[in-house]
Amino acid sequence: MSNFILRKQPNEIVPCSIDFKLRIPTGETISAGTSTVTVTDSGGTDKTTDMTVGSFAISGTVLSVVLKAGTNLLNYTVTFKAVTTPAAYKFEDEVLLEIRETP
Repeated sequence: MSNFILRKQPNEIVPCSIDFKLRIPTGETISAGTSTVTVTDSGGTDKTTDMTVGSFAISGTVLSVVLKAGTNLLNYTVTFKAVTTPAAYKFEDEVLLEIRETP
């Protein structure tokens, strides 16, 4: 698990991204066809469809997604899996997403 933590309120819609710049070798690019971004709850249930707006985006070495919804006081894991081309290297990182309603 990464050290990245993102906290949002249930009604907020916010961007979330990971930059793999320091890990991807020169000459490699992130492949849109094989890379993924998923959201799971603490029990491992896939919540990607419920908690993302559209699909993820790639900009250079950055994977990004827009997050929505979530249940107050629950935590989720946003998993970014970058697969490169042409060598098909695989890199993975996570963001802990905390849902906290502010009074």
